[in-house]
Amino acid sequence: MADARDEVTVSERRELLEAALQLADMCAETTASIIESGFDVSKKADASLVTTADVETERAFRQIVDERFPDMGVLGEELGESNAHADYRWIIDPIDGTAEFARNLPVYGCIIGLHYKKQPLLGVIDHRAMNIRCHAAYGLGAFANRQRLHIDDCGPGEAGAGARIGLPSLASFLRPPDASAVFRAIVESYPNFRAYHTCYAHTLVASGGLDASMEWATPLWDLAATQIVIEEAGGRYRCLQERELPGNRRVYSAVFGKPAIVERLAGIVGKALE
Repeated sequence: MADARDEVTVSERRELLEAALQLADMCAETTASIIESGFDVSKKADASLVTTADVETERAFRQIVDERFPDMGVLGEELGESNAHADYRWIIDPIDGTAEFARNLPVYGCIIGLHYKKQPLLGVIDHRAMNIRCHAAYGLGAFANRQRLHIDDCGPGEAGAGARIGLPSLASFLRPPDASAVFRAIVESYPNFRAYHTCYAHTLVASGGLDASMEWATPLWDLAATQIVIEEAGGRYRCLQERELPGNRRVYSAVFGKPAIVERLAGIVGKALE
């Protein structure tokens, strides 16, 4: 089957990736400026945290996209969606890990993705507080800073219990409908797991710090850059579930990393949901 992303020339992909990296720089500068001047923290209706840095960083991102790419859509965590039917769709989570950001923990990150006809074309995961940035574009490879990323598959017998797996906390699996059986099944199979609540887990998979990771019932902006970064690095990304929630909210569950472990995790999840 033809891949719609091949309709975008290599030259166009390079130009759009350069634009995404410039946008990531601007977001980092905006966030840093707000940190310096001070920011407010409040709670959303779902009790998750939001800061003025989240909102103002996304606002600045949208302003530049609207000026440079007026025909493209934008989906963001804080300010919703515009031009929803456009072929090109920028997706941003200005501060993934707001709770960590508000507590001055450096594992938060800015996620920027550009999708074309619903397929990931490029992505950036920027951890400016740690000076780590992953980026990738379709057919152009994946990089952490200037280093090319390669995810090697497991050798014989390496996909078992000793593998290092990243998971969200149990709380993520308790959102209706209750999927705590999935969490328990994975922990039993992979007791050497690590719990992460931010895109830092995605960066660790891409760069070799974890063998695989997963997200459960999370919005698209949390995964906007992950698939392209993982696949361009040679890993595997599988969307296990896509569900519509009240209020036209859509959430995704995905597993990504070394192919053998991804397939084993997908099987564990499927069996737990039976």
